[in-house]
Amino acid sequence: MKVIKNTLNKIFPRIQNENIFYAVSIYPNLFDDVYYSDVLVKHFLPFLNKSIMSLLKEIGAEKSLYYKYPEKNIKAGNLNPIFPHHLIKYGLFNKDRAEIIFGFTEEGVYIARTFTADDPNFKKKIDEERPFKEFKSSISPKLAIIMLNFLNLFEEREKNVILDPFVGNGTVLLFALIEDFQIYGSDIDDTKVKNT
Repeated sequence: MKVIKNTLNKIFPRIQNENIFYAVSIYPNLFDDVYYSDVLVKHFLPFLNKSIMSLLKEIGAEKSLYYKYPEKNIKAGNLNPIFPHHLIKYGLFNKDRAEIIFGFTEEGVYIARTFTADDPNFKKKIDEERPFKEFKSSISPKLAIIMLNFLNLFEEREKNVILDPFVGNGTVLLFALIEDFQIYGSDIDDTKVKNT
């Protein structure tokens, strides 16, 4: 439990006097393994939920609550980890909320936190509601986000500048702006620049 307690201080920036909400997800080597259904889901998950709740209160959290999976799924040992729409719905990216992941491998157990998840509905809405659309020559929102992620500039992003010298339809700059980057773009085609 000492390892988990130390990890909680890394997962939650502030615990003292906070109302903490979390969801535990367990990722085994194999989901169809009897060990997963009979041990990890039926016994280890409830143990983790209650233990983490106690540890958070011990560290100084005002209140500590956890995501409750459907009881019938736990009893059946048939449980899916948290899906992206749950992460978004419950705000598990906020400082006082988190999905805590326990990943089991042949080498050991890894404890992690989810920092982001894909929201395809948001990207679709942004893409469809642009004032100027030209789908033949634009890149997908997903590719634009992947390209921004490759830059690895997300620390102090408001200080970082993105220059897109081939702005085209502006997809990269659109998502860079949504992510709070300073943006600049240019293109040989004046119409593209104006539309962007």
